[in-house]
Amino acid sequence: MMSSCVTPITKGLNVPAGCILVNEKWRGSKFEKDLSAIGRGIYCDNLGIIDFYLSQLCPVVYINESELISGVSFERKLKKILETGQHHGVVIADRNNLTIKQFSELQNHCFTSKITLIPVGNVSELPQLLVQMAYVECKSPRNPFKQWKKSCDDLAARQLKLFSLIPGVGEKKAQLLLDHFGHPQSLASVPEEMFIAKLTPIIGKSSSQNVYNFFYGKNGLK
Repeated sequence: MMSSCVTPITKGLNVPAGCILVNEKWRGSKFEKDLSAIGRGIYCDNLGIIDFYLSQLCPVVYINESELISGVSFERKLKKILETGQHHGVVIADRNNLTIKQFSELQNHCFTSKITLIPVGNVSELPQLLVQMAYVECKSPRNPFKQWKKSCDDLAARQLKLFSLIPGVGEKKAQLLLDHFGHPQSLASVPEEMFIAKLTPIIGKSSSQNVYNFFYGKNGLK
């Protein structure tokens, strides 16, 4: 499902619950077709460099492989996220064999600026991820649409399950990770050199080492 908007984006921006404001530049792409099959996108021609809004306070930019390698475009996008003055800005970027070095540098930029960074393999993963994130946004108390509460609770339960699947992390510490990071992708975006130091105050040194080994050990995910 899709619709359009032409009203200039202001501080009074209103994003309907569960919907995604999408930059007009995505219209006509495979992304538009894939998103329409699972969610609702409202296409706007006035979002500037911002690719998506999941809520008034959650701008999202996507950095593809070529932008990440060139460096110029993504620096402009990071600057724009910071200029919005919002605390829920999100960067989604391609992480693959060609962008490992650049993604690591981007991690450091985002971590220093307190911007959430979520890795994806490529643009085909965007629609499902954005729809899930839009459900998470509906948990905010500023959103009056209670009909989304069950979907949000279901998603939180699935995320808790994912955290608890990490070896050495029980349900209690999985809940602590969920409360702090919100979703597994945020945990995965913590730079390797800061990983244990970041997690130790939350779940303790021993558990932090277990989580580190899960992501970065010899048989880890990364």
